[in-house]
Amino acid sequence: MEADYRGLSSQVQKPMELVGRGTVTREGDHPIRPEFGAEVAYNRLSSLLNYAEDTGGGLVAVPLANAATRVSELRGEAFANLTVKLSRKLNLEAGIAAEISQIRVTGEAAQEQTLSYLKPSAALVWSPSGKTQVRFGMRRTVDQLDFGDFAASVDQADGRPLGGNSGLRPARITRRWRGSTTAGGEGGAIAVEAYHQWHTGLLGYLVLPTGEEALGTIGNARQWGISTQGTLPLDAALEGARVTLDGTWRGSRLRDPVTGRNRVMDDISPRSITAEFRHDVPAFKSSWGVNWTAAVHGDVFYTGEVLRWRDHALWGAYVETTAIAGFKTTLTVKAINGQDFSRLRRFYSPSRAGSFSGSEQRAQREGAIVSLSLARSL
Repeated sequence: MEADYRGLSSQVQKPMELVGRGTVTREGDHPIRPEFGAEVAYNRLSSLLNYAEDTGGGLVAVPLANAATRVSELRGEAFANLTVKLSRKLNLEAGIAAEISQIRVTGEAAQEQTLSYLKPSAALVWSPSGKTQVRFGMRRTVDQLDFGDFAASVDQADGRPLGGNSGLRPARITRRWRGSTTAGGEGGAIAVEAYHQWHTGLLGYLVLPTGEEALGTIGNARQWGISTQGTLPLDAALEGARVTLDGTWRGSRLRDPVTGRNRVMDDISPRSITAEFRHDVPAFKSSWGVNWTAAVHGDVFYTGEVLRWRDHALWGAYVETTAIAGFKTTLTVKAINGQDFSRLRRFYSPSRAGSFSGSEQRAQREGAIVSLSLARSL
């Protein structure tokens, strides 16, 4: 059952992005292959939000932090990568990038900050045979900020207003991984990678000094997992047929600043799996296939609410042909079994550290989508 809510909002946003990038690379089979480059980017977003909510006596204007704001970023990055052939079967891939940016927020909560980061990376690539490759590596990256989070917003579907946070900083991620790729005969292959990564300055939901909920830095977190991609030819049973699989299983942990207990990261599904059967029929210049996507779910932790979403499993199919001269024709059916979405909101008072105060459940179902496309190269 959904809670009563009536609100009205109007938001106008004007984004702009300019990017310039240059790279110099030494090509060819050389023992040492360097690469140098630089990138300059300018991003800007102007946002104006008007919001009113009915709390029982009619619509009343609700002021939100950074309802009228403009955020801009001037960012520059220089990088250098180096591939070194240590032996006939062992390569070293190393790199370093230096990033500096200036973020300026104008409006009621004007703020300016200059951020700089070093982003090193290194990987050892061992190729014991022509069909097998093993990789060990580490990389440090910086998350990209969504400029919309600097400005106030309203989720009308849930009746959730959020203030803008002019002091947002991106999370830093250090990732270590080990993986292997093995190619089999007749086009078969399998790749497996295990990873562990550390998130410093993770973004999540908190309460601003103004009393409004907004996105901000909530602490550090860890995430780990294993992913696999595989292709299995089925020519022995059906010529031209194959099955592909792509799956990831993951876990995560962070210390919740609201409850003081460990929990999973926001919006991280513990698994994501897709599989496809494809059959190529050269005699008819055609192919057909069936695909499947496993159900996924995740949790989003607001300061006084836990939202659990679930997207149910999907089946799809397609037929494509070049039998019509000059055209590639594709008939696709998505969500043969329908698209089911469900959401469960659990509320706590005065925050998630308090007592359970109610819930709201919503289920949505959509039908299949059928599309026909014709493509031609010019």
